[in-house]
Amino acid sequence: GEDEFDRFWTRYVTNEFNDRSIFSNSDKLKIMDMAIQSVFLISNMTHFGYLKAYFPLHDEYQLCGWKRDKVLKDDDIETDLCKAMGEDVYQYIKPEVESVIEKWNTSMKTILSPPVDKIRNYFGEKIAYYFDFISLWTKFMSLLILFGIPVTVTLWAQDPDDLASEIFVIAYAIMNVIVATLFVEFLKREEKYRASTWGTSKLADEDFIRPLFRGIFRRSPIDDDLGDPHFTFFMRYWRLMVSALIIWLVTGVSVGITVGLFAVRYELAKEWKGTGDIIWAPIITAIIGAILLFIKDLAVRPIIKWLTKFENLKTEAEYEFSYIMKFFVFRFINTFGPLFYIAFVKKYVTGCITTENNFEAEENNCMWELRYELIILTVFFFLTNFLEILIPYLRSARSLSSKITAKSIKGKSNEEILKTKVYIEYHRQSYDDGEINGVVEEYFEIVMQIGIVF
Repeated sequence: GEDEFDRFWTRYVTNEFNDRSIFSNSDKLKIMDMAIQSVFLISNMTHFGYLKAYFPLHDEYQLCGWKRDKVLKDDDIETDLCKAMGEDVYQYIKPEVESVIEKWNTSMKTILSPPVDKIRNYFGEKIAYYFDFISLWTKFMSLLILFGIPVTVTLWAQDPDDLASEIFVIAYAIMNVIVATLFVEFLKREEKYRASTWGTSKLADEDFIRPLFRGIFRRSPIDDDLGDPHFTFFMRYWRLMVSALIIWLVTGVSVGITVGLFAVRYELAKEWKGTGDIIWAPIITAIIGAILLFIKDLAVRPIIKWLTKFENLKTEAEYEFSYIMKFFVFRFINTFGPLFYIAFVKKYVTGCITTENNFEAEENNCMWELRYELIILTVFFFLTNFLEILIPYLRSARSLSSKITAKSIKGKSNEEILKTKVYIEYHRQSYDDGEINGVVEEYFEIVMQIGIVF
């Protein structure tokens, strides 16, 4: 009979014909993926070269709002393909305004309040919550900027040692603490709200065994399964120790490079002491340090990925946690180590550089140097984020010529047309590496920003 609770379930619009389902399109893809992965070891097949890639094609209606219409010319490029696949023949007509792209434009309104529910229905909860997190972070940073600009202008216009300037600094510091506290509390509330509305409040990711995990099959002590892969205690911890030793060795080499850079700063400061050029010693070395930070990140990333695979961790959760911890420790030490040294240690080791050309450690603190270090580091992060936006945009513009057009596929068979569509999607830049979700990398950048701001 009819389900008496049917009216309580949310019904998602799945296509332009107003067909509704209790599953969103992203839910359907998850179910299909789990069904396929339960039969085929996709990661293994990809790793050993049996598969080139594994991905779904985009839904033009959900993403772009292109609505299909059954009015189609006989010579249209899609006609033969659709008929060969046993589908109705349609033509895409003008976009509708309720698509993800139309709702998620680049206006200030959507930057502060992105269409999180639409993003979730198309891309899933992890990506949707990331943009929800970003919008909340942007709002609180806008509040800090609103108060920070007049404080900065006042400090530039007046003597920093004046009582009024000191009051402004103390007031802004208190404001910073208040904003940080409110941000954490609002984030907790937003997390609970999204978990409640998305139905994930008591949902935990199932601890899947990694397809690339290698072990000896044994009888499981938990469920008596004869096919339980097991990696011996000795081998597991031996690999973990080797991995930890290598990552700390790499981190030590990186710290040594940073120490050498501070030695160069010290020599430049001694050379230019008593002249106006001394101001360039911290600026030049800070710029070089920011560039080296970028190079070290690029160099260590494949090492960390290789070490994480070398550890042969059993579950996907363990693999992701191990990768995050390695990369976080390395990046945290390399980003905030120099700042900590300048703020608390440098005064007692080599002395501080000031605009008064004073190089005596007992008479000054290193806040002037720290300010330039933070400014250059912030600008560097901004430029890297800008490049992350620009490079995919240029790649997309470059690939426009490879998109399917009536002229480009004229005379091709149905199989060739389908291959063209798949290959265009295949050659797009991947968001993750198959075992690490792409959102993890995005959160690393936010963590660095939070550390600098607060």
